[in-house]
Amino acid sequence: MKTLFFYQRPTKSVLLLLPIPVVVMITSLSMWGNMRSMDRALMSVYEDRHKPAVGIVYLSESIHTKRERVESYLATQTPLQPVENLQNQLRRCDAEMQQTIHHFEKTVLTKAESQKLLLLKQSITTYNRMENSVLRLAGSADTREAASQLFSQQAAIPFQQVVQSLHQLARIQSEVGQESVRKFHQEADLFYSQSTLQMVVAFGISLLLLVLIYPRKKLRHESTPFHLN
Repeated sequence: MKTLFFYQRPTKSVLLLLPIPVVVMITSLSMWGNMRSMDRALMSVYEDRHKPAVGIVYLSESIHTKRERVESYLATQTPLQPVENLQNQLRRCDAEMQQTIHHFEKTVLTKAESQKLLLLKQSITTYNRMENSVLRLAGSADTREAASQLFSQQAAIPFQQVVQSLHQLARIQSEVGQESVRKFHQEADLFYSQSTLQMVVAFGISLLLLVLIYPRKKLRHESTPFHLN
């Protein structure tokens, strides 16, 4: 009878403790997945939001630099440099802008970002075409005034379109970045919740073991024979 009693208690203990490692294993796997998701979210914020945002700043600086150089050249009555030198400077700016846009296109873009980036490229192409026309006219003293009018009037339209597209891209980048950060915080909150659950389970295991082991020790102590001698 005693043998059956001591056999049933370990069996019940095992059955009680069996769900605990299962819960720990499931939460551990879930936490591992959450950590990978958090890592991807952080990399996405850096690669697909931070870098393109810096690229937008460079694009804005480049297009304004081009505009200022042409404007300065046209404002000079007797240019200190031939128009070919200015064209070479503008080509270098164009190459840097194209490289920045190429890097931008390699990131993960939303549908709105893809549309705005396409409009930006079209506006830059239109502005460059206008700019080339202005420089061809500026190469001759007879057509220099016409070049100034073309630059200040018609060429200003695609320039403003470029600036507007950059502002819209920056706004979308900010909104998508904020959404990515919000998802990251959700993953972090879930990770903390699962960590807390594991701590509670560990505490429960310790408490349950004390409850199961202590009565057996007490029973053994009471069954020990008392000797008068």
